Amino acid sequence: MTHSRTTLRAVILEGFFSRLGFAVIYFVLPFYAMKLGMSFAEVGLVAALRGVAIILVKPVMGIAADRYGRKTVYIGSLAGRFIVSALFIVAVTPWTIYAIRFLHGVSMAARGPSAATIIAEHSPPDRVARAYSWYYTARELGASLGYLVGGSFLALGDKGYFIAFIFASVSSAISLCLAMYFVHEKEVNDSSRESAAQKAASFSNLRSLWKYGGLGVLIATAGSMLTPLFPLLATQHGGLNEVQVGMIISLSSLVTIFSGPLFGWLADKFSRTAILAVRSLANITSSLLFLGSPGFASFLVGRTADDVGKAAFRPAWNSLLSELSQRFNPKQRARVIAYLDTASSLGDVLGPALAGWLWDWKGVVWLLVARLVITAAGEIYTIVLLQHSTSKSMTTLTAIVHGFVRWFTPASKL
Repeated sequence: MTHSRTTLRAVILEGFFSRLGFAVIYFVLPFYAMKLGMSFAEVGLVAALRGVAIILVKPVMGIAADRYGRKTVYIGSLAGRFIVSALFIVAVTPWTIYAIRFLHGVSMAARGPSAATIIAEHSPPDRVARAYSWYYTARELGASLGYLVGGSFLALGDKGYFIAFIFASVSSAISLCLAMYFVHEKEVNDSSRESAAQKAASFSNLRSLWKYGGLGVLIATAGSMLTPLFPLLATQHGGLNEVQVGMIISLSSLVTIFSGPLFGWLADKFSRTAILAVRSLANITSSLLFLGSPGFASFLVGRTADDVGKAAFRPAWNSLLSELSQRFNPKQRARVIAYLDTASSLGDVLGPALAGWLWDWKGVVWLLVARLVITAAGEIYTIVLLQHSTSKSMTTLTAIVHGFVRWFTPASKL
């Protein structure tokens, strides 16, 4: 138990420092890419390249984490992130930006399944969503500080880019040291060699799980369309300056300090299905605000809605993946999480690429309208999927009502 607590705290702190450094890069990189002469579509491609690498590599890294150890792959991924942040210091051409961004995706693909499995294995069964929520809360706290620091670096002029990449390298080094010294590998009871029937059953289960992948694709696509382009959207569509944008992102991210743990608790105690729907409502709210009244207040409220939606979705989604992965051999848990989470990563690729293309082709209004349409499609798919699910089968509205019934009704009466 002591090792589990130490490991969870170390992973949470690692998430904070990793996100602190790379939030600076996320904020600075679009402006740096534009400085190098790249178009909106090319900036969107830069953002999407990370996701392309994740899709290609994440399933393999899930297998590697099962075979060589979660901690081994986890530390290797953090070492890769440190190298990537250092390489940005010497990136002076568009093709180097593309290459480094792809390597960043490889390191994230290695980190995702191993970190998620470590959290799942060291968390009490009835507190998995809460463990993920604290992890993502720490990441968002790091992001809020990182975006604020990134905006301050941009105010320094061209030398601010160099300082930002140095800062990210130092932060990545700290996260690597935390993982090396405080994360412990949890032993998994070795099972006998699977029979042909067991392998066939596992394969059948895996195929049946991919229907949840469609949910991850649609929700992630709509949710990620504005994330990498938000600084450009706020400055060029909303008329804000870089410092104002940094303030907005920092303030909105701070909301997740309170909403993240709350949504994790609600997902464990109330209804995971209803919590998953919060991100769709957030996407609709922010898109309408950006369309109707671009300005500081609307961008602050809209960005806050998006961050609240992410805070609700992440622990509920990872809790779902953790539950689904338990259907398999414990030594295959990381690969199952990796396979399913790749669907969400696919949405993270499609969203920025589609957003950049729509902005160049038709303008920002078409971009926001498309986001509304994709969000609606995702909610419809959620309702259809959960109506036919054998576990917690209910529509989103029914899930909310059912949650209140569970809250006020003794368990013996249900």
